[in-house]
Amino acid sequence: ILSQAKKKLLNDSELNGPMLAGLIENYVKAINSNDVPNIESAWSYICKAQCTKAYEESFAQYEEQIKENFMQVWPMSHAQLKGMHKECADHAIKQYSRKAVGENSEEFLAQLKNDIKERYKWAKNENARDYERILCDEMSGYFAQQIDPKLKAKQYSNFIDFERDLKELEHYFGETEPHGPHKAQILSDFIQKKMTESIYVFIHAMENDYEAQLARLKERKAELEDELKALKDR
Repeated sequence: ILSQAKKKLLNDSELNGPMLAGLIENYVKAINSNDVPNIESAWSYICKAQCTKAYEESFAQYEEQIKENFMQVWPMSHAQLKGMHKECADHAIKQYSRKAVGENSEEFLAQLKNDIKERYKWAKNENARDYERILCDEMSGYFAQQIDPKLKAKQYSNFIDFERDLKELEHYFGETEPHGPHKAQILSDFIQKKMTESIYVFIHAMENDYEAQLARLKERKAELEDELKALKDR
């Protein structure tokens, strides 16, 4: 049978197994209902069924390939994610185009492209969110170990020295892994936040120094007044 039977054709299109089975099922239902089988109606039915199947399989393959890549590298840079998405999307669309037939194929193709686009948008948001969380956690750990102890111990003689250490932190994470979307902006926001939080420590220290100096001046003033009074008495 496989070597001699001709491939079944309908509307100049080859029928695969599921399409032929769908066509037979449609004819049998019509005959059992005492109706005359309608070739055009049957063709539309099997085309829609084939397009549905092709869409589902292609989109499932896109998602599976995306997940496999995520398991290897996550989070990733915007360029990596974009390149991976394009490769997976192109493969899924080609697979759909090979399997889809009939007048509904363009409609399902548009749906496939739209669903892939939405899935990619979700992946971008998740990738950016996870990357920001990981990077901020690592920078917070670095700050807690390398900078915060010196800040609390008042080892910085001035704000410029503290700012220099923050710049070293920014440079270190800017040059090393992990790399991901909006890295420069995340680094800048983190540095700005730490500067804003820590500047109150320096202001408080300056206030304490000022109050201490003021107390010493008051003490000195009292001493001088006592000395003046003693001189007047003598």
